Amino acid sequence: MADHDPTCERVLDAAGEIFAEKGFKAAAVRDITDRAGVNVSAVNYYFRSKEQLYLETVRTAYEAIAEAAALTPPKPGGPAADRLRRFVRAFLTRLLRDDGEPWHRALIMREVSEPTVACAHIVEGFIRPTVQTLLGILDDLLPPGAPAQKRQLIACSIAGQCLHYVHGRHVIPYIVGEDAARHLTIDVLAEHIAEFSLAAVAKLYPARKHGART
Repeated sequence: MADHDPTCERVLDAAGEIFAEKGFKAAAVRDITDRAGVNVSAVNYYFRSKEQLYLETVRTAYEAIAEAAALTPPKPGGPAADRLRRFVRAFLTRLLRDDGEPWHRALIMREVSEPTVACAHIVEGFIRPTVQTLLGILDDLLPPGAPAQKRQLIACSIAGQCLHYVHGRHVIPYIVGEDAARHLTIDVLAEHIAEFSLAAVAKLYPARKHGART
């Protein structure tokens, strides 16, 4: 891709919006170039094919999300319980923040629910590093003898709690009421999920000392 070429960037943004709305298969190159206000040949010129354009929009989306909310601070040391709290808050921020390009998150969510060839790229470039960060925290939080499968299941449970508030965002106001839903901020959710997860780990492994929040 031509870096900082305004025409290329217009095509990329238009493509991201349309791919997020319609998915890869249903999106038409003509629709993308019409929205970008460029000639239809621009897709082949800058990206070689519709598939390569799609892969580039997916990469742009997950890199922007990752950059906006880093999962680990520059100095990631400290008690594992505190690191888990920081991880949960950063992960929720990635999922729920309402700034940035709306199509970034929408495209990633569509791709993981309707996977194409780009799904493997998302896993390697975005999801796997996230999981490895969480597993690294759990390495210090769980006893050395904890089975690998249990560690992975705990990681999935923590991530699943966070993802619930994305997938259920349109339903939750009906369950708890609109006013209560408005108070479910990232800070509130992060504290609850971290507290709940740490309590579950303490129940599973009572002999292990878990850092209390200071």
